[in-house]
Amino acid sequence: MRRKKQLFENIPAHAGIVVAGAGFGGSLLSIILKQQGHDVLLLERSTHPRFTIGESSTPIADMILRDLAQTYGLEWLTPLSRYGSWKESYPELRVGLKRGFSYYFHEPDKPFSDDTRHARSLLVAASNSDESSDTQWYRPDFDAFLVQKAVEEGVAYYDQTEITRVLDNGPGHPWYLSLRSGKRTHELSADFIIDATGADQLSRLLGVKPADYAFHTSSAAVFSHVTNVPEWHSYLQEQGISGTDTYPFHPDHAALHHLIDEGWLWMLRFSDGLLSAGFMLSWEDQKQLVRKSNHKLVQHLFQQYPSLNALFDGAEIAQLPGKWLKTKPLQRMSQNAAGSGFALLPHSAGFVDPMHSTGIAITLCAIEKLALLFREAKPGETVNSYALDAYSISIMRELQLIDVLVAGCYKTRRNPDLFEAWLSCYFTCSISYEQARLKGERPASFLNAMEQPVSSMIYEAWEHLLQLEKEGFPDAACHAFIEAMRRRIQPWNIAGLLTPNQKMYAHTAVDL
Repeated sequence: MRRKKQLFENIPAHAGIVVAGAGFGGSLLSIILKQQGHDVLLLERSTHPRFTIGESSTPIADMILRDLAQTYGLEWLTPLSRYGSWKESYPELRVGLKRGFSYYFHEPDKPFSDDTRHARSLLVAASNSDESSDTQWYRPDFDAFLVQKAVEEGVAYYDQTEITRVLDNGPGHPWYLSLRSGKRTHELSADFIIDATGADQLSRLLGVKPADYAFHTSSAAVFSHVTNVPEWHSYLQEQGISGTDTYPFHPDHAALHHLIDEGWLWMLRFSDGLLSAGFMLSWEDQKQLVRKSNHKLVQHLFQQYPSLNALFDGAEIAQLPGKWLKTKPLQRMSQNAAGSGFALLPHSAGFVDPMHSTGIAITLCAIEKLALLFREAKPGETVNSYALDAYSISIMRELQLIDVLVAGCYKTRRNPDLFEAWLSCYFTCSISYEQARLKGERPASFLNAMEQPVSSMIYEAWEHLLQLEKEGFPDAACHAFIEAMRRRIQPWNIAGLLTPNQKMYAHTAVDL
């Protein structure tokens, strides 16, 4: 990327705000804080461009992007909130078209099949046209672009720089940080630290402990970027699969989910054909399987599902990252997301699972909240401790809600009708949040995680699902659960979710 190289030796002895991590969240927040007049130092342990995932935007994310652009005078940011304006304004930035969410339900050792009633498929629209649609962010391009914008805005940026030690001198006193770049070291003080690293190493240095929270979701990933993979829609048509003529949008122009016994496979396609693909595996069921080497694990998974195996038969690993990557269980949560003199962005505070594409949106929601806190504090002033506590509580509640919304999808993934019923919980949360913003409100929490009565409805449905699981998912009880979900979501269901025999939802998109 083009930018003036900052020499490590020129790092100042003191910074008002240190933002650690130059992913899109850290860079965008740094830009906003600089606009507010704060003294900002942005540190990155790696260099750009770099490979990372977390690529799928949503209507909520786009709404917040536009509001941030308007509030802080970032006119260049607005076009990035829609596919059409992105392609027109920034053709050099790789991007994908995302019209909504598509789901396909596979059985081991059987080619995928469907019927005109869409018994094994489900499509949910999130936008009304390609031009106004959401996007798939190619993070190596997007993150590097935002770093460049941060530098242009006057943010002091240093890459290949790691924070190795943090000393807390108590409330009202600055932090002392030890930095390292190669063999060189540096000491500085800072009034406030924002952890945007997306991991938990820095938060541990800040004294933040892991939360005493038992996740309901337990999953690990194996993923990469690949080329030479045909579109799923084309494959379905070539195989003569029924029902494709009634799709409300192209299923590859979406966050495409393939539900399998082991978990699920994501496919996020960029406009030039590059594909982000990854298996999410239920850890409790697949501990032994995950011990295979990365390549053998992927090969084994594809071989269980003939249609997916055929689709990826000619796949080639993209140059970046150059291999399949594998994780341990992804779930983690910190005890708190803020305290005296520090705050964590959501992915530093915890992580659940990429199901529902919540990553970008929850980060932007947190940026909006932190930006408001710092706008109310003049440069050099202490940020309101009560506001930081409220921020921390909201992040924890949001992660816990996402955990429940995701865990229910794993529990129901082998039953398409039951899966659809549980999935309506996520879309109900999204719709309620979107409708609030359209009225000019700014909800206190992402997905209205702290708002009554929608959050209570979700947890009531969760208890019902757990009881259903204990009973072994008998057919009559499953039907009763689906009917109960229709009643539960009715107060917010402006999109016709769970309409009997629908499956193809063209009118769930919010008018933006």
